[in-house]
Formats: sequence, structure tokens, C-alpha cells
Amino acid sequence: MPLTVEDRLEELLDALCLVNRWSCSPSECLDLNLDLVFHLALSNFCRVPSELISQMTLARQFPEIPQEMFLSSPNFFSTSGYPIICHAGYAFCPDCLYEAAQMGEPAYIPAAWSLALLTHCRAHSRPLRSRCPICFVEEPLLFPTPPQKSGFFCRTCGFDFSVNFIPEKPAPRIKAVMALEDAYLKAVWGNAPDPRWLSGISSRDFRLLVESLVVLFSTRLAGETHILAAFLLDHEVAERYHFCRHAAEAKLPYFSWHWRFAVIFSIAKVIFGEHADPTCSAFCPDSSQVFFELLQNLPWEDHIHIFTASRTWPKRLQDDFGRAMKKTREESMSF
Repeated sequence: MPLTVEDRLEELLDALCLVNRWSCSPSECLDLNLDLVFHLALSNFCRVPSELISQMTLARQFPEIPQEMFLSSPNFFSTSGYPIICHAGYAFCPDCLYEAAQMGEPAYIPAAWSLALLTHCRAHSRPLRSRCPICFVEEPLLFPTPPQKSGFFCRTCGFDFSVNFIPEKPAPRIKAVMALEDAYLKAVWGNAPDPRWLSGISSRDFRLLVESLVVLFSTRLAGETHILAAFLLDHEVAERYHFCRHAAEAKLPYFSWHWRFAVIFSIAKVIFGEHADPTCSAFCPDSSQVFFELLQNLPWEDHIHIFTASRTWPKRLQDDFGRAMKKTREESMSF
């Protein structure tokens, strides 16, 4: 089977290890920092130039992206209980699998779907999945994955992912969420976001802003069992996805889809404002009400986390946050 840069390197490595009865050290992160021995062995095994293997690594396709921003499949755990990443994970779209099965084509899993910040398929607006809905095993597809009997089946329980799933109700504020995800992906490839969002910001600075907000809203506050993003969820999101502000990991890659969506949803509110639609021609963002809502919901002793983070934000966000701080102080003095 011919190889392309869109193929995921990790699946080829798994096949190579299986054939040669090798085992991978849990300290290695396949797809990202591939050992030279594996690199050359895979090149020889597949009979392709070494440079093609290099081009397929996530590090080459998404330069400068921190390892924490990729989905991961932790098979080993440290003594503290945190996962040790042994390879990058992937997500998939059931609608894409259904269409591929109908056409008799292999499963198409873009490399970008290894990024934890992407939560929806661009073509179908359907949430990207990373586990089987029946047995809940992670990475349920086998690779290479040509359709068998016109379907794609779970490697554990045999569930057919290519069935025509019932259409889902679009996620809340899906336009804003997908606009943010698209802009982040474009920034990774060197394209600046819409200048109406944050005037004059470069692609690199926008990417770093989003990643810093991911870390901020993924933070579990001292003495709390929930992450900061839980304070920005509106009633519709909380009710639909059953968010109860329960305990969650403090690192984005290890979240369920629902918690990753909560983080991205919160960042979209911060950048675009309370109910603004960034796809509208008359879009004029104002995030002051969002920051005011966040400060009202947060305990006073935790305001320092937002204040410290705001020092590195673009001017428009700093100004909006300043107005929210002023309004918060005025309201507290009126009581």
C-alpha cells in the first residue's frame, strides 16, 4: 500500500513492532520523538526514503506544538498516578467512516485529528470520537483499516463504526467553537486569525495565546475538585453534557471529549464574547461581560490566577478584563 504524509506513523510503527516482536519503551512518544533506530528500521521495512518517514511525524507536520496539546494514549502510569505518554492518540468521525465504507475506501484519519484542541469534524460538524461507544476501549480501529464487509469494526467488541449514526443536535455555540479551532489550526500553519478578533496579532502569538488559555482553563484550583473552565459554562452546556464540576485531570490530553469541549468552549467565549458570532460580517467582539461573569463566580482568592494570566494577553483582552475588574469592585463596594 503506498504511503502518504497523511498516514499516521504510529500505526505503521505498531505493525513493525508486532512483526518483529519488539516492545516500545514507555518513555518514547511515537509520532513525536521517534528513536533513530526505529526511524531507520521503519524506512527499510516499508522500502521508502527516510525523509518520507520524517515528514510523517507529528513534530514535522505540526512544528513547535507542545506535546501536551496532542491527544495521547497512556498505557503506563507514574507513581503519582499521572499517565506516561507512550504514543500520540487519534480521533475519528463516524460519518467519515460511513462514507468511506459506502465507497469501499480505507478509513481516513487526518494527522490534525491527533490535536487535542480539535473537537469536531470540519465536514460533518460531528464530535470527533476516540473510543468505542460500546466497550469504551481507546483507539478502537485497527490500521491499516480497509473496510471489511463494508464496515469498520472495533478491535475489541466488533462494533461497526460505519453504521449510519442518528444525526446529533449541534453543540452549543458550534460556530464559535469551530471558528476558534479552525483559526488555531491555521495559525499552526502560519496564518494569522481574522484581524477583527485581536487586531494585529501574529499567527505565532495567536497560537501561544490559545495554548496559554488551554493551560489556564484546564487548571484545577486549590481546594477545588473542578477545573477553571467549569465556571464559564452556561446552563445549556452544563445540562446537555452533564457537567457537575466533578474531579478532572488538570492536563487537556487526558480529558474526555466533554471536558476538552468545555475548555475550548470557554476559550471561545473569552476571545469572541458572550454571544457573538465570529462568522458574522458585523462581528465586534467584547469580552468584558464574560470576564465579569467569571470573576463573579470565582472565589476572591482565586482572582489572582486570572489577573496574572492577563498580563500576557493582547491589548483588547486586557482592556476588556480591566473593565470587568472595575465593575466587580464597584458592585462589591455597593453592598
